[in-house]
Amino acid sequence: MRVLLTETININKKNFPSLYQAIEKHEIFTTDLSFEQVARYGRYESDSKIQKIATSLSLLSSEAILNMKEFEISLFSICEKEMLTLLVTYKNFDCEVLNWKADCRIDYYIKNYPVEFRLNLAAAKFWINYWAEQFEKLPVMHCSVVFSGSSTYQKAVIEYVKQTQCRNFVIEGTLSSNRFYFEEKYGHIANNSDIKFKNIYEKILENFVIVPKRRQHIKALNIYQNLKNKNVTQPPAGEKVLFKEKNKTALIVCQVVNDYALLEENIYSIKIYKQMIRYLLD
Repeated sequence: MRVLLTETININKKNFPSLYQAIEKHEIFTTDLSFEQVARYGRYESDSKIQKIATSLSLLSSEAILNMKEFEISLFSICEKEMLTLLVTYKNFDCEVLNWKADCRIDYYIKNYPVEFRLNLAAAKFWINYWAEQFEKLPVMHCSVVFSGSSTYQKAVIEYVKQTQCRNFVIEGTLSSNRFYFEEKYGHIANNSDIKFKNIYEKILENFVIVPKRRQHIKALNIYQNLKNKNVTQPPAGEKVLFKEKNKTALIVCQVVNDYALLEENIYSIKIYKQMIRYLLD
C-alpha cells in the first residue's frame, strides 16, 4: 500500500510515533512543504507566488466568486476559514458575519477586506494546483493523511482527493499529546470527529468492556497528570496566584478567538465570554 503524508511539519514521528509504526511496512511518500509555506493563517502578502496569482483575480460579484473554481473545487469554500483566523482578530470585524449567508459574507469581505480576500482566494487556487501536480507526478496513492483539515492547503488536498480513488484520513492530536484522532474523513476534524455518533461511540466502548474500569481510570489520570505538550515550551511553575480581594472569584477558561474549533462552527468566542461576565456581575 502507498501512503502519502501530505506534510511532515505536523505529521512526524515526534507527534505521532504509533502512526509511523503502523505504516512502516508500506511505501511512504511525503512532500517537501516548509513551515513558512503552511503556517500562514490568512497572511499571504509576503508570498510572491500567491501575490502573482492574486493580481490576476478580480473581486467581482458574490455570485461570480461563489462560482470561482479550480479543478471543480470552489476557491471560496476552501479558503474562508483560514482567512477568518486573521479577520476575526481585527478590531473592526463584525462577528455577526459568521451567521450570514455565503453571498452576504462575500459582499462584506469585498467591501471591508479586499486585499486579504483576494490573497486568500489566490492561495486556494495555488494549493489546488499544487496538489493536482503532486498527484500527477506521484504513483497512484492508496491513502493520504492530512493534519486537522481546516487550513486552506489541507482543505485543498481533501477536496482534490475526493476526485481520485485514494482514501483520505484526517489526524489530530489530543490534549494529552500522546493520543490522537485518526479517521477516514473528507472534511475537517475539529469538533467533527465521528465519535459524536452514538453507534460509533458505543462500538469504541466495546473495546474497553473486558478491561477493569478502575485500571483505565488510573491510567487516564496518570496521562493527564504528566501532560507535556510537544509543540509548546511550557514556562517554569511560578508562585501561587493569590486572590486577596474579599469578593468571590470566578475563573473562565477561554479558547482563543481564532481557533479552528470555533470558526468551523461559526462561533465568535469573545461575544460569549462577555455574556458570561455580564451574567456573573449581575
